[in-house]
Amino acid sequence: MKIALSVCVTLIILTISCKKSNEQINTVPAVVVDTVKPPVIKPDTSTLVKTNRVYNYDASGTVIVDSSLNQWTYDDRRNIVLQTYSGDGNLDTFKYTYLSDRNLQSSYAYYNGSLVLITNTVYYQNSKNQTDSMVSTVTGYGVQAGYHFLASTYYYYNQFDQDSLEKTFYANNGPASFASSVNYYYTGTNLDSTVGRGNNGQLNNVTYFSEGNQILVNNYTNDLVAGVISFTYTNISSGGLYYFYKTTKLLAGFTSVTIPATTTFTETRNYQFDSANRVTSFLSDNHGSSPNQKQVFTYY
Repeated sequence: MKIALSVCVTLIILTISCKKSNEQINTVPAVVVDTVKPPVIKPDTSTLVKTNRVYNYDASGTVIVDSSLNQWTYDDRRNIVLQTYSGDGNLDTFKYTYLSDRNLQSSYAYYNGSLVLITNTVYYQNSKNQTDSMVSTVTGYGVQAGYHFLASTYYYYNQFDQDSLEKTFYANNGPASFASSVNYYYTGTNLDSTVGRGNNGQLNNVTYFSEGNQILVNNYTNDLVAGVISFTYTNISSGGLYYFYKTTKLLAGFTSVTIPATTTFTETRNYQFDSANRVTSFLSDNHGSSPNQKQVFTYY
């Protein structure tokens, strides 16, 4: 009986204690719970290219003899995180990682199912999130076993934070040596031209730009012009294709001429669009006659 009475008394005490607590005045303001969640803002992916299939035509311009496929995926900042290329027995995979002080790219190249090359590239960023330098290593496997290549590029900027100079060094199973350089020249904020030189200081090429579009390239051999490529553009914005073709307007065509003028090649492009004015395909042809290639695009 003592045990039962003791338990009973304990329960009574707990009950009174709880009741007393419930009867106390709550001086703490109630916590307001916000039941309205902010809207989820999804990044605009309407101009991000998802796939690009390339069809090549034979000399008659009527038969597709092969094709290749590029595919891309992106993160929420519209940065590419994965790219794959397949065609003619090749399968290449490119993976991208974006960190606070560097960006990483790793690629794996297969041919007929066998690994042949692995490339690892690091793009180091400066305090202004510009690429400061790049180091890339390529290692061969299978039929490419024993191949080891190193490339490094250093980027310089002018007082307006514009690209001003690139210097590239190569090493192939040995010490690195200077390989080439590219100087950038501007008119105000607009890129005017670039000048590329080889390790001997001689000209490789001089490229001219207008409104961000490459319009003329002079290629050199022994400091003499050996070929000229001129480009023309439409009045149509390149939209989502700008990310890959690096132009503000869609390319209309180009003409390539050797000097002395022994060979001339001309290509024109005709575009097809969807209801959102995105390029769904374009057909390129030789000298304005027979088609030589068709490219088809899809978007996210």
